[in-house]
Amino acid sequence: MKLKPAKKRMLARIVFFLISSTVVFALLCGLIAAYIALSVWIHGFSFSDSYTYKMGMESTAERRLETITYEMGDVGDESVLYINFTALQKYCGFYESGDRKVHRYILPSDCSEFTVTVNSTRVDLNGSIIHMEAPAVVKGDSLYLPLSFIDHYIGGITVENAVSESESDESGKTEETVDEYTYIIRCSDKGEYSLLLSDNAPCPPIDRSVLD
Repeated sequence: MKLKPAKKRMLARIVFFLISSTVVFALLCGLIAAYIALSVWIHGFSFSDSYTYKMGMESTAERRLETITYEMGDVGDESVLYINFTALQKYCGFYESGDRKVHRYILPSDCSEFTVTVNSTRVDLNGSIIHMEAPAVVKGDSLYLPLSFIDHYIGGITVENAVSESESDESGKTEETVDEYTYIIRCSDKGEYSLLLSDNAPCPPIDRSVLD
């Protein structure tokens, strides 16, 4: 059966619309890909699939710091930077007790303490309960904690991005470039560490005489 002219025109319009939509979509995808490629070329922007820690004491020269590199997502959530706290703890000298489920650390400088539970974000921090951005993880013989916990809650340990120096081709001046995926972690030479939350001190007793 032959199609009527009106139906033929309608079918032709539908085919033309589908082809046009496909071409426009392909052009948009090409423009987006070109924009991303141009941004990478201009700004040098790239995603790293690994991150590196350089650990040691305050007085240790950077070239002598212990270097450890991890793949993104190698420990826990791939969007969270973890630190091997077992490796870091040997520089801090914290007293350690507990088992493979619960880890308790005591700071020798002031005897404050914190306790972490494996596979939990909960931390008993010197009597105060806080939650890390991701759970504590045990891998092999090491305990891993989110880097943000060390940075925010333990005084005496500094966490900074590594900085490299290079000479500018135009002026000859030295320029500093921050490496977003390399961290310098240094521990106090004097062993002066503290937890950045104080004890939950009980409320003072009520003087009942004022109530009479």
